[in-house]
Order: sequence, then C-alpha cells, then structure tokens
Amino acid sequence: MTGIGTKATGWAGIAVPVLGMLPIAFTLRNFPKYYPYWSDSTGDILAWYSRNRTLSLVQLYTANASLLLELVFFAGLATVVVDTTRRTSMAARLILPAAAVLAADYMVADIFMTIGTLAGTPSHPSTPELVRSALESSYVAVLAAEPAAGMLLIATGLAIRPTRLFPLWTAWSATAIGALNILITFDMLIAAGPLVPLSLLMSIPYIAATLWVGAVGWHLLRVRHELAHRHGSSLRTENTT
Repeated sequence: MTGIGTKATGWAGIAVPVLGMLPIAFTLRNFPKYYPYWSDSTGDILAWYSRNRTLSLVQLYTANASLLLELVFFAGLATVVVDTTRRTSMAARLILPAAAVLAADYMVADIFMTIGTLAGTPSHPSTPELVRSALESSYVAVLAAEPAAGMLLIATGLAIRPTRLFPLWTAWSATAIGALNILITFDMLIAAGPLVPLSLLMSIPYIAATLWVGAVGWHLLRVRHELAHRHGSSLRTENTT
C-alpha cells in the first residue's frame, strides 16, 4: 500500500471512535440511560423521542458516517496485512466481508431508529405501536450484528499479529473484545434492569471496539514510513528478479 493509502486508513480509524461515540455523547443528559430500555412503557419511549428528536437524527448521521469510515479502515488494514506478510491468510480474507456485514446490519438498525425518531412529526404521522416496534427492531438488529463484530475483531487480531507492525496488545485485545461482542448477542434474552440492550453497561464492548479501531489507526500513522520503505523494498526486489 502507498503512503497515501496508509495515511487514509489511519485517519479513517481515528475518525471512527470520534463519530461512533457521538451517539452516546449526544444523549448523556439522560445518563446513565442514554437510550430507552425496551422494558420502558410506550409512553416513556415516545417521550424520549420527543425530547431527543434532533439529537437522535444527528447521531444517526454520525453513526452511519462512522460505519463507512470503518469499511475504509478495515479494507486498508487488510491490505497492509497482505502487503506486509506477502500472503493472504484466512483471517485476512475474513476482515472485509465481516466489516461489510457488520456495517450493513448496523445501518438496518439505524433505519428502524430513524422511523421512531421521525414518527409523530407533521410529515410522518404514526402510531405508538409502530414507534415501539421500530425501537425493538433496531435493538434486535444491533444484537444480531454482534457475532459479525466479534468475528471481525478476532480475525483482525489474528491477521495483524504476524506483521510485527503493531504492539502485541492490539492482537490479544482484539480477540478479547471480539469475544465480548459475540456474548452480547445473548443480551436480547434480558427484559429489564441495567443489563438490557443498549444500556450503558452493555455498550462497553462497542465502546472498547471503537476505541481499539482509533488506537490502531493512530499506530498506522506512526508506522506509515516503515510501511512505505517495506513497499519500496519489495518493489525493487520484484524488479530485479
């Protein structure tokens, strides 16, 4: 990968937690309950949307933007792995498909959340039942995406370790965070309490994953000159053979 490509990948990774964490930051005035619980009454869910409609729309746009940047980051990171190791492992092959499935599933969740956010406005007449159904569908879509998130992180951790470009902690932490994301899927079995879907406690794996992407993106910017040197050396070797 060229120096420009590595730089773009690094900056995309740094931007992911900035944009991805805004959905939580925007509704911190409701701390620690920054989203409705699906155990809430329909009236409470409608009241949350009424109070947070503008912020909810903004955070949906920022969340979708972070998902697109996430695709750029993982595509670039997979390219770095293949260029550095000079081979395409199964783990490296899984990175981009898993990232695409994750982004698509999260965007489906955002569509349902948008339905609830716009419901009840003059141009979007609705019913309380539709708003509640959209909220629960959004949460189920998020939870259904977590195995893909886990596979993505575990595959990435396995793929980057042989490159020797990244600190060892980036590989094992990716595996640990990935395992947590897979387990979060079973959160859909919890109906009430502080461990319900999208509660602050159950968002910890998501927060950890986005911070991991930002940290690896920052590290890529630090090692981009070494990558450019390796790329140039490999090209010279190919030209002389």
